[in-house]
Amino acid sequence: MSYSRIVSQIARTEGFSAFYLSFPTQLVMNLPFSFIHFGIYDSLKVIINSKNEYSPSTNAFCGAVAGGLAAFVTTPLDVVKTVLNTQEGRLGAGVNCDPCLTACATGKLSGGSYVGSWQEAVYKIKEMNPSDPVRPFFRGCWARVFSVAPGCALSWLAYEFMKTLLNAENSQKKTDRPVVETKKPSKVTSF
Repeated sequence: MSYSRIVSQIARTEGFSAFYLSFPTQLVMNLPFSFIHFGIYDSLKVIINSKNEYSPSTNAFCGAVAGGLAAFVTTPLDVVKTVLNTQEGRLGAGVNCDPCLTACATGKLSGGSYVGSWQEAVYKIKEMNPSDPVRPFFRGCWARVFSVAPGCALSWLAYEFMKTLLNAENSQKKTDRPVVETKKPSKVTSF
């Protein structure tokens, strides 16, 4: 089955909105992620590098810690987004099953239930472990932290390097050898 056929089948059976089912959750996840990420990076950079000197290792460390913490805090929203994005859709859940009457009649499509909103996704995730309803929201959090942190470290490393290279007004100070101006010796006149 080709991608175009899959896309047209989803559009026909579930509507165009199926492609954007997790869009609100994505926005709600990325905004706090960015606030946390930038806030922690800036605070750590001030604490660790109070002289604001160019230090690639400090930039990478602060970026990794900030990205990792932001990823950890926003993992529950990522889990909800993932549930919305990876479900089988209405066809797989046995809803609106007109194109696949044969498969439905034979029971080949075992129906999980279709999750149509973030509220339903939260409810379904809580159902996974009724005795500890918070734990399922942090499934995969360490994988997410360890995949996001290196990318954030590299991003901040490149950003601070380019700011310094381009001598931006708010760039970090270069710590290379200081430039020492030398004066030309005055002309010596002979007597």
